[in-house]
Amino acid sequence: MESKIRVKWQKGTMLKRIFIPMFILVLIVSILFFGVIFYNNILSQMEKNTRDIFDSKVINRSHELENMMVNQWSNLETEVEDIQSVINNLTAKNQIDPKHLADNPDDSRIILEHITDNVISTLRNHRVTGAYVFLCSDIPGDSDKVSLPGLYISDSNVENDNSITNSDLMIRRGSKSLVEKMGIATDSAWEPNIILKGHNLEEFKAVYDNYHRFQEDTTDITDLGYWMPMLQVENDYVVSYVLPIEYKGTVIGVLGIDVSHEYLKTLLNYLELDSDAKGAYSLILEENGKYTDILTNNSYFAVDFKTGDQLKIQQNGDHKYLMQNHDRVALSSENLNLYNNNTPYEKQQWQLSGMMKEKDLLAFTSQIKVTLLYAIIGSVLIGLILSILLSIWISRPVISLADSVRKMTFKDKISIERTKIIEIDQLIDAIEKTGNNAIDAVARFTKIIRLANTQLEGFELDYEKKQLYVTDDFFSAFGLKVDVSQLSIEEFERLMRQFKDRCRPSNSKSANEYIFNLNKNGKSIYLRLRYIDDEVN
Repeated sequence: MESKIRVKWQKGTMLKRIFIPMFILVLIVSILFFGVIFYNNILSQMEKNTRDIFDSKVINRSHELENMMVNQWSNLETEVEDIQSVINNLTAKNQIDPKHLADNPDDSRIILEHITDNVISTLRNHRVTGAYVFLCSDIPGDSDKVSLPGLYISDSNVENDNSITNSDLMIRRGSKSLVEKMGIATDSAWEPNIILKGHNLEEFKAVYDNYHRFQEDTTDITDLGYWMPMLQVENDYVVSYVLPIEYKGTVIGVLGIDVSHEYLKTLLNYLELDSDAKGAYSLILEENGKYTDILTNNSYFAVDFKTGDQLKIQQNGDHKYLMQNHDRVALSSENLNLYNNNTPYEKQQWQLSGMMKEKDLLAFTSQIKVTLLYAIIGSVLIGLILSILLSIWISRPVISLADSVRKMTFKDKISIERTKIIEIDQLIDAIEKTGNNAIDAVARFTKIIRLANTQLEGFELDYEKKQLYVTDDFFSAFGLKVDVSQLSIEEFERLMRQFKDRCRPSNSKSANEYIFNLNKNGKSIYLRLRYIDDEVN
């Protein structure tokens, strides 16, 4: 079997012998090139780099947000101390009794009238969308709704400070006397008291309970501060931070600030994740292994991930993801360190997460993979085409030479067109020299025979090539004058058939020998014809 294959290969055409090695060379180069790419995990490294860049953007944004939440928005110790100082002064003057605020509504009114500037300064100094204070020494555990005296001011334009006229401020909650005293417009949903119910009420109950439980375990009031992720004000959600206001170890109210979800969304610019707006930021609260969506700031994702929704975050190796309409959404999460250790709320972990569909996040890497695939296929196809063209280009002069040699008649001097390829032209020179030497030798041999007064003529019929070769005086031996230069095989056979009656087989042992008895110039002559059939021999 092996020998047959070797023989078949050895008898292959020049085109095949050039084409196959060339094509194999192209394949080897392509395999080496793409082998280096895959062996060195270049595509995997590109994917890792893409994720790292995405992670770094989320980390930078989380650090900025954490700094604002801890050092700007929730730094309320001074304001609480100032309010407590006002209460202590009023108490010292016997104007109020903080221990019995529930029994003396006027005491709450007096306190609120004296701390209006404190609330406004809290709003301005911390650059938040709202600040509030309400007074209450105890929230009944069995109540589902409470109405408390307080003051709640919101800022419609945080970035522009109109502190001279306060035209950018609105009072959401506050008594009529406070409104008249402050000269600030009221909100369309204004009410005189702060009403707590539902989830809001539960959140503030927890603030009171945790203060009473942990006040003896800490000397830092900020350890009792609490971030409320989804405080609902009318139809809006705000993130709120509260610190208790205390008097002689008893909570008598709270001071709080709020940052609306809408304002937070403007601070979390999702275009920095992807210029085509295919990314989003999401604030997530993780507690006891459950994840709650606080806010998501791109409507493309917010349609499926709404405030208060429980998120099913899944893990794939080192990567987190969510599912959205059968699409995998990549998550890059960074913790926000809002609470100290050993505080009532240390188990609540806030996270800032960047999200983007994996097909969008890794679109460039996927495009590179597709491009490489096309490049592999394209390089193989181009290599195949170029190998064929190169093989044809190299073998064409040889094929042309073979055709020229095949068509030679040896009637005239041999002249073959040059190919301008040195090696092939040298071969043509050798063929021409050998052929012309053979023609000269035949001519000399014919001349010698004629000088010996012996007429010797010959012919050659090549039916495959449809070629005829006849010596010039062949038919003169038969007594005919024929121009053999333009003689065809059919004409030659027609001329020979007219001597059929004068032809008989020779008595020689040779089967291919015949004797012709002719009358030439009144004389009887004999011609002997011997032919050789190459197909037979």
